[in-house]
Amino acid sequence: MSSSSAAAAASPDLLSSLLHKPLRITLTDGRYIIGRLYCIDDKKNIILRNAVERREKETTPLRNIGMVMVPGKDAVKIEGLKKDLPQ
Repeated sequence: MSSSSAAAAASPDLLSSLLHKPLRITLTDGRYIIGRLYCIDDKKNIILRNAVERREKETTPLRNIGMVMVPGKDAVKIEGLKKDLPQ
């Protein structure tokens, strides 16, 4: 899936089922953000709450960022998480 279509490819029913669930969004620059889906606006921007950010390497510490808006064009991959959010 191309970086410009990850957010746009999800159906409204799928997005509704993911509301308030933990997601991991991989960005075009290699970072990823984990948070609970709060909403997606009409421009496909993804708003997460209780979010944390990590760089490419798993050894880097998590950075708490709270509520964040991820531009849909920057989302390479969007994954639902089975486990709860990291603390």
